[in-house]
Amino acid sequence: MKKLLFMMLLLPIAAKAADREEVYQQCLLQHAAKAQLPEVWHWVKKSCHQLHRELVVMPDKKAFHQCVLQHLPAVELAEVVPDVVHACANQHNFRK
Repeated sequence: MKKLLFMMLLLPIAAKAADREEVYQQCLLQHAAKAQLPEVWHWVKKSCHQLHRELVVMPDKKAFHQCVLQHLPAVELAEVVPDVVHACANQHNFRK
């Protein structure tokens, strides 16, 4: 009986974790086609992870990762990646 009760209590937690994983995967897929550089893909994965697996709640950190996902995937020169990341950090008062 205790096992059944315990499992019933864990069911909503497991469902939320599955939902977060699905949203994380959607984030990756949404930005994958645009990310042509390994450095960009690294930041896309990191930002999707922070937003959808770690569930970042600090406004500055969340805004930083949203900025990265909005602006970085279109970058085609590796030399520009740090500049975009730095600009997002400065815009949202966030230090990686």
